[in-house]
Amino acid sequence: MSSNVGGSTAVWNCELAHLEDTIGDLGDLEHLRSGLGRLTLLAAGELLWLTDMTPHESLPLSAGTARQYFRLVTREVLIWYTQHSTPNPLGIRPPEDVRLVHFNKFEDNATIRLFDEADMFRLDEEDEEDEGGSEAAGE
Repeated sequence: MSSNVGGSTAVWNCELAHLEDTIGDLGDLEHLRSGLGRLTLLAAGELLWLTDMTPHESLPLSAGTARQYFRLVTREVLIWYTQHSTPNPLGIRPPEDVRLVHFNKFEDNATIRLFDEADMFRLDEEDEEDEGGSEAAGE
């Protein structure tokens, strides 16, 4: 991941386990902040590799700041949010062991639903039908 605004992204040099017992709404980890250790602020243009289990956050920006941020997801992720991730234009899909989540993570009770097996799907025919272009695909 990277951003064009220095000091706008914080990351902790650790990896979380037992997500179902630790994360709050939208990945909230505020209750763990004091135990995460020292944070690192990324410089503008600094590129960092991390896993989806590495705590990181976007920090508040001054009014009017234009920030560009990107995250390139490669492999070995735990969860793939189909409504918030742009499909690969070459048709490359997440590996079979990645849980595909088909709900909007910004809805109420998203964290509760995250660990509800009813919301976890593998690649299936429904995904192939949806592949044509979700409205949220560009987010």
